[in-house]
Amino acid sequence: MVATKRVKHSGSYYGAPQRKIKMADTGFKLSNVQGDILVGLSKKTEVFFFFQITNADAFKSELKNVVPLITTADKATGEKEAIRAFKAEKHVRINGVDGSNGGTNELGEITADPPLLSVVGVNIAFSQKGLIAVSQVRPGKLWYV
Repeated sequence: MVATKRVKHSGSYYGAPQRKIKMADTGFKLSNVQGDILVGLSKKTEVFFFFQITNADAFKSELKNVVPLITTADKATGEKEAIRAFKAEKHVRINGVDGSNGGTNELGEITADPPLLSVVGVNIAFSQKGLIAVSQVRPGKLWYV
């Protein structure tokens, strides 16, 4: 049904610049937008799965199992807030404000990697050929939802 290729990327974030989003007046919900579109997913490591749709009906049938896993912009916003709070709490521990040395030596140098907050995000994207395979979109035709 689907041929896959796994590619792993680790390191820098190269997505859209982060900015405050005020959606109250726009008429759409952040829960209806993928997280990487407006907010950006927090990434230390990324894994990409490239696939070719060889049977559109079978693919669409299986796609319903993926949809609940997709990270919404609403969820990504909450995760970014959780990361900020985690970093603020971690900063307190690293700097010894709570009375511990927080992974630092007597000179204040960090001697251990601080823990990371575990966050997993899922998005899905299609090429033009993929959109044509799974929808009514046809080249040269305007299509609106």
